[in-house]
Amino acid sequence: MQANALDDPELSKSIQGLIISLGEKLENRYGFRGSAAIKYLEDCCEQLYAFSNDENYDVEALVSLLSNIGNVIDENVEIKPCRLAVVAILKNEARYIREWIAYHHIVGVEHFYLYDNESTDDLSGTIKDFIDRGWVTYIEYPGNEVQLDAYNDAIKNYGHLADQMAFIDGDEYIVSTDPEKKLPQILYEIYDDYNNKPARLDIKAGGIGINWKMYGTSGHDAPVDGLLTENYLYRANDRFPENAHIKTICNPRVLMGYTWTSHIPSFKNGYAAITENGSYLANCHVFYDAHYDKLQINHYYTKSKAEFFEKLRRGWPDQPHVDYDEAYINRELEKRSACNEVYDPIMKGYSDRIKELL
Repeated sequence: MQANALDDPELSKSIQGLIISLGEKLENRYGFRGSAAIKYLEDCCEQLYAFSNDENYDVEALVSLLSNIGNVIDENVEIKPCRLAVVAILKNEARYIREWIAYHHIVGVEHFYLYDNESTDDLSGTIKDFIDRGWVTYIEYPGNEVQLDAYNDAIKNYGHLADQMAFIDGDEYIVSTDPEKKLPQILYEIYDDYNNKPARLDIKAGGIGINWKMYGTSGHDAPVDGLLTENYLYRANDRFPENAHIKTICNPRVLMGYTWTSHIPSFKNGYAAITENGSYLANCHVFYDAHYDKLQINHYYTKSKAEFFEKLRRGWPDQPHVDYDEAYINRELEKRSACNEVYDPIMKGYSDRIKELL
């Protein structure tokens, strides 16, 4: 850039406008808020403004500043092509986490952002090889009731690295009803179908809500050797009330964040979550009309009776800790006896591939 080119005030304004546009795209589309690149672009705009109001401004210094924008972007902005990432916060879930990662890797998840909420079962050591392979970003995240904080941290710091982010728990498995299709393909098909509907709300699809299918103990009183997905094959019928709950896969660049529930985020103006058939979810964490034509979330909520006792006594990262007594836990387990009604072997087809990765 030549110094005398900046003598044209309209050109100076145009350059400032382009820099602002670039900064907004890096912030809003890729999540680079507060990064070194954004701060540099802000400084460029400030110096352009100073130049336009100061006849004695050092033009050569401004030209040097503007000419270095490309280098700053190259050094500080790295956008990796990841179609689908998973975000989860975990506490003492090392027993099954390798299977959970292996399964989701098989069905198309390209990266995992795992927040460790004060685990004492060597979570990081259990998944070290997955971390070393570059599949997992491991983040220690202590504290009470921090699940939503962890999700928002992932959106802020890693949202620019994934086109879609799924926010689920370590006992939830995202399942395609068509095993020939990987998850990203199905997600993009759902978005395309929604965008091509002749009659729809004037709202852009920013995420997809997927209903639970609740699995029970399958008659196991104690933990069983082998794969979780091989040992727990009984679930509730599709109309079981708790199956109305959803979890959400989202475009992280159109989120305001997780503000009140871990089931669905708040979206920027003009965006909302939809179901797999294009129904508007209206910021609601339940959907009672699920058909499970394309996607479902297998929720292995209880596992064995002993593990259910352990789970309730351990507590959750999004709730205050409560010391439940045995009578309460037995009542909770009895409520979920219906989760053993339906035999469903949908996951058995993945067993051999999961074992290969383990």
